[in-house]
Amino acid sequence: MLAFAQIALLGQSVRARDVAVTILTLFLLLLSVLLTGARGAYLAIPWLLVSALWALLLVGQRPVIQRLRLTMRFAVPLLVLTAITVMLVPKVVNVPAQRLQMALEEVQATLVAGDTSSYVNSPVFVRIRFWQGSWEAIQQSPWLGHGRERRMAMIQEWAEEAGSDEMRRHIHVHNEYLNGWLDHGLIGLVSTLCFMVGLFVTAALARRINPQAGIGLLGIGVLHVLMSMTDTNTGTNNYGVMMSLSLAVMLLSLERRRDPGAAS
Repeated sequence: MLAFAQIALLGQSVRARDVAVTILTLFLLLLSVLLTGARGAYLAIPWLLVSALWALLLVGQRPVIQRLRLTMRFAVPLLVLTAITVMLVPKVVNVPAQRLQMALEEVQATLVAGDTSSYVNSPVFVRIRFWQGSWEAIQQSPWLGHGRERRMAMIQEWAEEAGSDEMRRHIHVHNEYLNGWLDHGLIGLVSTLCFMVGLFVTAALARRINPQAGIGLLGIGVLHVLMSMTDTNTGTNNYGVMMSLSLAVMLLSLERRRDPGAAS
């Protein structure tokens, strides 16, 4: 999120120092995501890179050639830095490859072969079982939902059925949309979607004032939509704090460009 906030700040200045800070921010984010093996965040990596290049291409009223040069000043160092890191720290590539291979094997064993005995405590199995159970429960009460306490009780019931210790320690179903719908019915789902729609509307309005801020806000919106597919992020305090800080930075970066004759 802070990386998208850094992209929004490009609308204020495109000095070499600011571009260097953006490159370092994106590089550290990519490095942390790849090394920690947080598979749920992999979907955000392509969108982050596209957003950064898009923001640079829209900087100011410069000629196209100057914008391309600025973009190259950003892209080339980032690519070089990434290539050097991959050569010196092979784990940057090996860890994501292993994590994705593990996920593929778990999905095949759980959904295709039906062999869950070896994967009852794996992240993939836990999520699939939560989503299956949630959908079945939602069909029983789609309008009003079951409430928070009943949801937590159902999670324990599903854990007993599966014999999964990993499932027992969770209190949400690892999907923002299903979690809201399961708790509060259709109103819960709509409220979840309204927050996301609000981010996109804010991005559209901000783009009229500052294109880079609009791109940054759009990035946060897309990130939230993607991350909500595999986790219930609003159930944690750190997610809300990070989103609030990032959005605050972006909104503060807005600066309406006045016409010379508008001032009085």
